[in-house]
Order: sequence, then structure tokens, then C-alpha cells
Amino acid sequence: MLKTYSVRSPNERVEASLWLDDDGPQRASLFWRVRIDGRELIEPSRMGLAPDGLPPWGANLEITAVVDKRVAVETWEPVYGEHASVAHRFEEFAVDVTETIPPRRTVRIWLRAFDGGAALRYERVDSSGEIWNLIDEQTAFQFPTGSIAYRQAWPEDTYHPTPVNALPDPTVCPLLIQLPSGGYAVVQEAGNRNSGRMMLDAESHRGILTARIQGVSPFEPGAVLPWRVVLHADEINDLVGVGSQIASLCPQNAIRNTDWIVPGKAIREVTLSTAGGIACVDFAAAHGMSHILYDAGWYGHEYDDHSDPRSVDPDPDRTDKIPGWAGLNLREVIDYSRERGIGVFVYVNRRHLERYLDDILPLYQGWGIAGIKFGFVNVGPAGWTSWLYDAVERCADHHLMVDIHDNHRPTGLSRTYPNLLTQEGVRGNEHFPDSSHNCLLPYTRFVAGAADYTICYRESRLQTTCAHQLAIAAAFYSPLQLVYWYAQPSRFDSRTMPELTWFDRVPTVWDDSVGIGGELGKWAAIARRSGDTWYVGVLNGATARSVTLSLEKLNGSSWKVERFDDATGHAVVAVTESAGSEITCDLQASGGSALILKAS
Repeated sequence: MLKTYSVRSPNERVEASLWLDDDGPQRASLFWRVRIDGRELIEPSRMGLAPDGLPPWGANLEITAVVDKRVAVETWEPVYGEHASVAHRFEEFAVDVTETIPPRRTVRIWLRAFDGGAALRYERVDSSGEIWNLIDEQTAFQFPTGSIAYRQAWPEDTYHPTPVNALPDPTVCPLLIQLPSGGYAVVQEAGNRNSGRMMLDAESHRGILTARIQGVSPFEPGAVLPWRVVLHADEINDLVGVGSQIASLCPQNAIRNTDWIVPGKAIREVTLSTAGGIACVDFAAAHGMSHILYDAGWYGHEYDDHSDPRSVDPDPDRTDKIPGWAGLNLREVIDYSRERGIGVFVYVNRRHLERYLDDILPLYQGWGIAGIKFGFVNVGPAGWTSWLYDAVERCADHHLMVDIHDNHRPTGLSRTYPNLLTQEGVRGNEHFPDSSHNCLLPYTRFVAGAADYTICYRESRLQTTCAHQLAIAAAFYSPLQLVYWYAQPSRFDSRTMPELTWFDRVPTVWDDSVGIGGELGKWAAIARRSGDTWYVGVLNGATARSVTLSLEKLNGSSWKVERFDDATGHAVVAVTESAGSEITCDLQASGGSALILKAS
């Protein structure tokens, strides 16, 4: 082993290092490791890149320069988020690493240790002008023996706890790892604007995970690859809200004027009609919501290549099944919604986005549309990543917000493009998952950032109780929160459903977010603050239980508490009480509790 280059987080807990060493027949190969409090988090793991048609880069190397080393605290205020202010404290350096044999290519490696994790990335610094078409990446993550991974084969899969040394290929990110010595790690990428999506492959059942790039990713001189990130948490609740650290690795906000970006709750219009849209607008205005959504079908069938999102032409396969359907004048609904301070989102399928994007962006801006829900976007290869964020950026030029469906997952770039309010990439209520799945999500998928889970309140196919669905609005972060999905506004009457006041009042963006209790797959309690009010979502898994929540993180000694709990059948009971430093929740199987706390 030659000289080791290391950085340490400002809180002195995280140390990240890289060095050169022999790897069997591979001479002078590049390795890295991460330690937490002196213990191995990532054991010595190799690094490297594989360009198509060229020799791999990763052996016969020497470190030719230490380019930069700095300690910094970057504090930034997002346009919206899980926290009103984010502090990213780190130490980092960059080293130039050059082959000792022809073609003597140089790659700059950035290594960063921050409070809560470590990250690395590759940068092309040579002046050859040669484009590397990367077909593989060889960055490895070797976790300690006995680690358990909560894997998914695809973004809407269930979770499969599996020993790391028994993982099949492939696994999507973020990937939660339960460490044998206690604590947790999460592997994720950050700032992926132009590259193929990172997947993780298991290597010959040796407990080594290797980053793989989907498709081919062009890597030009001057370009940087996305950050490869490892987060650490002592307790599972420490993973709540850490998506802000992923965003801290991304470029700053690129949108100068963000006054038109309006997070909030939404209701879906289900009749594809003018009258239905106006009723939704009135309901939204009366219930503290910001938007309505015309989903698939308003311009024709979304899978028909001949459908044209430049004109309003509702899908007859849908409207023929609606008794008394009287047509859709979308412009009339939009004009009315703007008078009432409500925005209108419309769905556009990816096949029509790809064909008509140049036309519809100025058109929709002229109509007064607030945002677009992208449907079934292509994900994975670099070309589709670039296309997607180019489209998001161009939507910003026309003051259009975005919600991306279906299998796209975030890498922090809502910091750069805050008009990207949310995205799916989650096994949500499209699948009506069970409560155990929901009790994993705050510590797995939501580590990456916002997810459009779609609450679907009071839908008969749900496998969870009403209070569980209420609690999701606080437990799951999504600046655009789809609350009512399958039913018309007339179904929801506050006189017979007093719990609806929770949805009326709960925000979708926050000043602070903390985990205050939970156990993987069994229960989860997430507290979020807006102003001086805390909103708590408690989710329970398959077994009824009583849990005691510590309120110490909320910085108050006594509280006035409004709570919404499950009662007999589908009823929800509202209770007002006082609390000190703890509060007890009796939870039904697959149930929950939603709480509003104010200091008293």
C-alpha cells in the first residue's frame, strides 16, 4: 500500500480514504474505504471505470497531484423542503490519478466526508477531446460480514431483507443496509443530471456491491459523474430528513424567480368534465388545497400515438362510461381555478412529451396551466436521464411545475430545479401495499427525496386503516401531495368526516423534520414542523401495539395535542388532550395516528 489520502467530517466521526495497492494481478489499483468512529463502514473497496472499446481505467496508476483540500460549512435555504435551512458540513479533497502506462489517462477523484456520510465522484481532466462511452463502473462497496440489505429489484418492488453476501442482481437505490455492529447505512447517488442510473450488483456472493451504470454514459473531458454516496445513521430515526444532504451535493437553484412555484395538496378530477373540474376547484379552495389534477384521458388515450396533448379531446373509452357526461372545456376550468387561487395540473404521457414538448410548453403557459404530470417516462440510460432533466429545465422556462411518473427516482436535483415538486418511483397506492411496506418507506425510498405515493383516502381497496392514511400526509414527504384520488368531491363531507380537517391543515413542506420512534417494517413515527406547529404521522404495521413517543426532539415541555385515531369500523375519532415529554398511541393492526401539537 502506498500513501493513503484521507478526509474527516467536521464532527470527526466519518473518515474517508483512498490509496493505491495491488489487487491480485492488477498492479497499483485504486481503493477507498469509509470508517465511522474508527469502525469499518465500507471496507477496502476498489474503484475504476470501463469505457467501451478502450482499456479499463483503474490499474497501473499513480497519484500525480493533490488539487484541492478544504473544510467548509455550506448553509443554504431551499425554496421548499423538509427543512427551512440546510447545513452541509464537510472536508473534501481532489487528487489527479494517472496511468503509468500508455495511454496515460488522468481522472480526478473527489472524496468528501461530511457529518453523516461520505461521497466520491470522478471527473475527466485530460485535454484529449476523446469521449469515453462508459459501459460499466467499478466503484465497489464492501460492507462488513453479516450486513442485511433491504433490496428492491425495481422501483415499485416490495422490500426483501437479504444478507449482502446473498444478494441477487440487480438492486435499485437507495439501498438500506442494516449493519451487524449496530447502525445503518444507505447507498445512493446524487446529482445525476446526464448519466445512466446507478444500480448495485452483487459480486459472486462475497458481500461486495458494485456500482453499475445502466446503458452507455458519455464521459467527456471536463465532465463529472454523479456522486456515489454512503450515509450513516446510529438509529433508524436518524435517516428521516437526510435527503437534504443528498441535495447538498447538487448544484444550487438554477431558477432565478421562484414565486410561481407553489407546493401543496391536490385532488384528482375523475370525470374529465367541466363541471367536475369546477367542483374540484371549489373543493380545493374550501379545504386548504393548492391544485387539481386532470390525469390521463383528457386529450385522448395516453397509449395511443395519435392522441395529441395540444388539444382537449377526452378519451371516449372513459367518458362513455360516465353517466350524463357533458364535455370538457379545460380553458373554462383553468380560468375559474385562477380566480379562486387554485392551480391546474395536467397529465401528459411520455410518448407525447417526446413528440410535442416544443409545442406544449408555451401553449400550456398561455393557457394558464400550473404544471405537468409526466407519465411513464423512460428511465435508466444516460440519454433518457438527460432528456428528462432537459424537459424539467425547459418547463421552468415556461413557469410549469412537474410531477414525474412512474419509475424515476430522485438524486437531489429538486434543489437545482425546484419546479420539480415530486416524482413517483415508489410502491405506493397504485399497488395498495400493506402496512409493513409503508413502515419501511421513511427509512428507504424517502431517504432519496420526495415521492408521490398518492394517499387515496377512503378507497375500499386499501389494506390500511383511515388513520394510517391520514398519517401518511405527514410521514411521507411530497411537496405535491395527492390526497383524494378515486372519488368526486361530493363524497367527502366534513360534517360526516370530521377528520378531514387534518388534511385541510397539514402542510406539504416543512421547517424541520425528525423521526421520533419506529422499528423497521413494524411502526414509524415522523414529526414535521411548520411555524410553531408540529404534525406527527404514526404508521403501524401488521400487529396492534401501544407505542410511547418521546417528544424531546420537538423542543417543548408541554403540549396541546389534537389527535386523529382509528375507531370502530372505518370511523376516525378526534381527541384533544395535553402531553408532557411523552405521548402514548394505541394503534390498531395496520392502523395509525395523526397528531397536531402546539406548545402550551
